[in-house]
Amino acid sequence: MKRIVSVVLAAGCGAANADLHIDFEGPLYNGSAAGVVATGQDGWTLPSGVDSHIYTYAGNAPGLALNAFGGEQFLGGTSQGGTSFARAQRAVDFSAGGKFVLSYDFAAIFTGALPSADNLASFSLQDSVTAKSYIALNRWLDNANPSLGWKAEYNVFDAAGAALNNQLAGPEWGRLAINHWYRQTTVVDLATNQILRVAIEDLTTGDVTSVNPTGWFVAGGANSTRPLPTGVRFFMGGNAGNTMGWDNLDIVPAPGTLALVGAGLLGVSRRRRA
Repeated sequence: MKRIVSVVLAAGCGAANADLHIDFEGPLYNGSAAGVVATGQDGWTLPSGVDSHIYTYAGNAPGLALNAFGGEQFLGGTSQGGTSFARAQRAVDFSAGGKFVLSYDFAAIFTGALPSADNLASFSLQDSVTAKSYIALNRWLDNANPSLGWKAEYNVFDAAGAALNNQLAGPEWGRLAINHWYRQTTVVDLATNQILRVAIEDLTTGDVTSVNPTGWFVAGGANSTRPLPTGVRFFMGGNAGNTMGWDNLDIVPAPGTLALVGAGLLGVSRRRRA
């Protein structure tokens, strides 16, 4: 069965903007083992490149493993190489600003001919060129041997607005196994323009690591005058065969204090599939 978000995550929010919980399940989402195009389902669009798909866990074409918290379906995308990268984008209401907790389950696999190439995949606030944004960027440990695993990095900015690319929050983000489900969480404050906290959870072992990064800001830096983001994007790039599965996307206003944000990050009630 699906995980459910603890009430503590939203307690004291006060903001009437994004409170989004997407599990890619029917009847809202139509999936199959071969995959059904995600574009056009529940507001998902294709900004460029090739479509992502809604797959059933049972018999899914990419061969991604079962997510213990994944219900029956997930969103997946496979790069076709060249410039034919897979994308899925959706509008999200960030208009009230302030703090947000953004979380999702993800798993990586390579289904192409070696070697692979980066970038494997990413999750980003949109528009990543003009708005207050960051990119949670996923890359292989070794393009010649993707079976060695991958790492979940961040492309952020310093206080002056200079790019800080390929930031690793800790070793736990840098040794992720292929075909294995994890949950990544980012707490961002769109008022102070800071990345306040990040967390990674192994959905098999239940191990969670949480870090308060120092000096991580969204595009524009500490005094960013860029507009608020208006959406989010899943991306699968690099060589043909780079494949990522995504599930349980949650975007919720964060509690007003960092202490409660910390409680919210780890305050998730988990119920495995029956």
